Amino acid sequence: MGSPDKKDAILQSASTAFAEKGFDRTTVSEIAKMAGVGDSTIYEYFQGKEDLLFSIPVEKTKFLVENLEEHLRGIKSVEDKLRKLIWHYLYFQENNRDYANILLFELRANKSFYRSKAYDSFKTYNKILIRILKEGQQEGIFRKNADIHLFRDLIFGSIDHTMYGWLLFEKPKSLVEQVDDLFDLIHSAISAEDFGKFENKEAADSILNKRKAIIKASECIFAEKGFYKSTIADVSQALGIGEATIYEYFQNKEDLLFNIPIERTESLIDSLNIKLESKEEAENKLRKFVWHYLSFFNDNKNYVSILLFELRSNRRFYASKSFELFKKFSDILIEVLKEGKKEEIFKKDANIYLFRNMVFGSIDHLALRWILFGRPTNLLDQGDELIQFYLRAIKNYSS
Repeated sequence: MGSPDKKDAILQSASTAFAEKGFDRTTVSEIAKMAGVGDSTIYEYFQGKEDLLFSIPVEKTKFLVENLEEHLRGIKSVEDKLRKLIWHYLYFQENNRDYANILLFELRANKSFYRSKAYDSFKTYNKILIRILKEGQQEGIFRKNADIHLFRDLIFGSIDHTMYGWLLFEKPKSLVEQVDDLFDLIHSAISAEDFGKFENKEAADSILNKRKAIIKASECIFAEKGFYKSTIADVSQALGIGEATIYEYFQNKEDLLFNIPIERTESLIDSLNIKLESKEEAENKLRKFVWHYLSFFNDNKNYVSILLFELRSNRRFYASKSFELFKKFSDILIEVLKEGKKEEIFKKDANIYLFRNMVFGSIDHLALRWILFGRPTNLLDQGDELIQFYLRAIKNYSS
């Protein structure tokens, strides 16, 4: 029988290595050396490198679940339970930075993880949140007729995108310091208080040319096979052209990957600006923004798959020119929110940057469900309810 100490040492070494170098660039030999064991010892405990990666959240989440249940014991108010869960999760991630890196950049982006037994540990933690939300619905504190899984996407999506900023740009400096603002936004979004109905809007499409034909073909291939398992030859064969033709347009495979969002996001920004150019209140602009973004996702499933599984987890992407366009798109939302504050339509004290994380994060999580599990069948079916959440979170209903 193996030693628990050796297994723990291997997991700790793997966590450090994967967080620093990434899963693909780390070898079993490097992990063994860091842990002070031979390569063969690792295979006594784990089937391979991926099994080792997937074992990390099992140990971490088991602790997280047990510790959270202890924290929740004796708390009666459902709002206090939700706030405690948010605080507890952010506190844990802030004090386990290596794990936070692995969670967002290695596990979230790995499709195999969602089909592994290791994912069951995530679902256990998930059930605690679902339990709190159902309790809130039963007590009439949270909206009874709302999709509880959309509630969950809203919460974890908001947290994930806040963590991206923290890990990549040190913004915010501390996750825990965001708890109050984040809880206020989430609580407002899911509160049972009746703030009225919200109308549906339409949105966006895209274009082709010769250069875009290469991008479109690579988009399909990267979405189906994954970036690392795809080759330039796959793209050239799909188009019936030589590989040299592709290199006339793109330096290498990663350059091709990073150009996919340029084509998509430029079109997205242009079409969104047309929608928002008329003079109208910030509330309507926010509705249009959300519908536009959801429609864009709904019409571009391959691209969304690449965004969630290839780009979000690629650190070099955040230093690329492509990411500048993402920020430009994000800034449109920030300007709408600033307008709303100035017009006193949105809460004066609302943290608009956390609200932005809520919007993009919840849509990411909704899209993740859509791609992996086919739920919902159409993203636009969730549009009305999402917008209700967002307006509840940020609208100044006292004005």
